Amino acid sequence: MEPYEVILEISAEIKRYMLDHPIAPTQKILQELACGTFYLSLEITNEKEILSTIFKWIPHIRVISPKALQESVLFQTKAFLEKQVLL
Repeated sequence: MEPYEVILEISAEIKRYMLDHPIAPTQKILQELACGTFYLSLEITNEKEILSTIFKWIPHIRVISPKALQESVLFQTKAFLEKQVLL
């Protein structure tokens, strides 16, 4: 598969961890805001490479792009929450 770019918004609360423990060797900071939030770019070939990291850090991480990954995270999060209500 061809690599594609993922852009994540990372909150200030987990900034130090994300910088000390890179998600991927291709990651780079695109922009940093005064509040400490920053935007991270990285390349992956399959969404499974990044999903566990995203779910681990909810609500401190947000997918900016690609749209398909945003939708996948939303769908899986909703499915998880619905199962919790049914228990």
